[in-house]
Amino acid sequence: MKIVAVDESGYNGGNLLDSERTWMSLSVVDIRDSVAEDLIKRHLPQLTSGDEVKHTRLYGCAKYDDGLVALQREAYEVYEASSYVINKRVACCEAFILDCVAGVWPQFVPGSKAYCNLIFRLVELSKTNAPFFELLKSYLAFSNGGNSGELRFLADLGRQTDKFVQAIGARLWQNPYALAMIDKTHTAEGLIDGMLLELIRLIDSKSKEEFMVCYDESDEIDDFARTFMEQVGKPRNKGMFRWFKGLQSGKSCEHRSIQVADVLAGGVIRFAKTVNGEELENECRTVYGRKMKDMLVAVKRKDALLFKFDFDGGDYQSQVLDITNFWMA
Repeated sequence: MKIVAVDESGYNGGNLLDSERTWMSLSVVDIRDSVAEDLIKRHLPQLTSGDEVKHTRLYGCAKYDDGLVALQREAYEVYEASSYVINKRVACCEAFILDCVAGVWPQFVPGSKAYCNLIFRLVELSKTNAPFFELLKSYLAFSNGGNSGELRFLADLGRQTDKFVQAIGARLWQNPYALAMIDKTHTAEGLIDGMLLELIRLIDSKSKEEFMVCYDESDEIDDFARTFMEQVGKPRNKGMFRWFKGLQSGKSCEHRSIQVADVLAGGVIRFAKTVNGEELENECRTVYGRKMKDMLVAVKRKDALLFKFDFDGGDYQSQVLDITNFWMA
């Protein structure tokens, strides 16, 4: 059976408001370990045989930059790799709107201009308005399994200067049923669920044979994989896939295919930061980010890169994806 490799970058637990790690990505690549070994040897000949390839260890070092970029380009163009990248804070604000706003104010229909504008309004507000930032933190804590006491900051929203946020707070605080409507799958794990679901659907739609998806093993990811497969196996999801047969774990150090997926996942985050006008850690890494941008712009496959949100300052249009389909209850 065919094995497709997957790896993530930027996941750090349930904190979607981390100001340091603002992006999260997931990459899949349909490549055998033996072919991945050849790919790495050709593009990164400086490495000694047996060295595990990790994007975080190599990127931003001038002697590896061109090889890393060339490796990723070949993975996208020849082996039909795909990557999904999101801004975690934007995802948090969108989930907040879906739970607390869209059902009450009908003008904020998911995907509409008003809806998208509100997302970015709340993202900017979260950066400058401390009480609203605390509200989002409480919302996340509640979504991650907390109780209604986690939303204690709602009582203080009357002191806000933003009237719209006041209205949101008043609606939640005065309506005891509102808390029950909050979708507790709107979490970082829920986002990975949705990203992986979309990528597997993409592979499944193009495949002509059965396949498994192999990920880098860890206790945390093993738990996630088990939950994911439980959701996929529910009766209402029957027939979702034709060729996908499940997830399996493997050690990254033993699978060159997972190492290629790791490079893709790390590279697409540097692309996102560069396009979004964010400063990278140093000049060498800034140069690498520009090379990633040039390379991904040159890749002609529309499904090579999936992203949920428009990038500020870039000529990139977000794919029309309904985020309500991402999280499976």
